Amino acid sequence: MSERDSSSFRVVDLISQAKAVSSHVQGWSSDRILKWLRAQGSLESDTTVLPEKQTYFFRSDIGREAVFWLDGDEFTFIGDNTTFRPE
Repeated sequence: MSERDSSSFRVVDLISQAKAVSSHVQGWSSDRILKWLRAQGSLESDTTVLPEKQTYFFRSDIGREAVFWLDGDEFTFIGDNTTFRPE
């Protein structure tokens, strides 16, 4: 069964769903989270945003975009003038 089939949770807008996504993947490895996100849309590694962090660019199936990095199972999102973690 694929990651897409293993959950009815759909990511439409990762930023606005950040708290729910964080709860959904709590306890997962980073590799599992990245695999699950790839099944939810497109995911690319991005080294230009913060060279000291492995960052990712996610685009949902409807085109909503988010840039983030992971510390274990915790997301940190990067916006135009801010970084934040879901609380």
